[in-house]
Amino acid sequence: MGCDGNEEADRLAKEAEESDRERLSVKAPISFLKSIFKKKMMEDWQSDWEDEDTGISTFNILPRVSTQTCYWKREEILIFTGHGTFPSYLKRFSLATTANCPCGNTTGPPLHYATECILTASFLMTKPAQQHELIWFRNVASNKGSRLKNPTIASPS
Repeated sequence: MGCDGNEEADRLAKEAEESDRERLSVKAPISFLKSIFKKKMMEDWQSDWEDEDTGISTFNILPRVSTQTCYWKREEILIFTGHGTFPSYLKRFSLATTANCPCGNTTGPPLHYATECILTASFLMTKPAQQHELIWFRNVASNKGSRLKNPTIASPS
C-alpha cells in the first residue's frame, strides 16, 4: 500500500484480469520476461525523472535512475538537495528572517558550510569554482570517503 510502483502494477494486473481480450501465451523463460519488464520499467522511470519539474537539485547530481542503493545518510541527503536547517532554505519558506549564515560572511547555502564557513573551518573541503560546483557535488555524492571526511555533511545544522 502507498508505493506508486506497486499500486500501478496492481492496477494493471486487475485491468488485464477484467479484460475481454484473449489471454496471451508466451513461451519464454521467466528470467527473460523479467529482464524485458525491468528494462521497460527503467526506461519509463528515466523518462519520468527527466521530465519532472521537482527534484532538480537531486537530478543534477544523479541524472540517471538506478535500482542500486546510494547509502546516503539523512544528513547527506539534506546537503545534496539543499533541504534542511540551512538559512537559505528556511528563508525561502519564510521560516527565517535572513538567508545569511550565522558566521555573518555570506548567504548560507549548503555548499558554504562544506567549503568555506568559519564555523566549520576544521572540516572544510576545497571549494570548487562556480562553474564546477555540479561536478563537485557529483564527485562528493559518489565518493563515500569524501563524505566521511567532512562531518559538515554529516551535521549541517
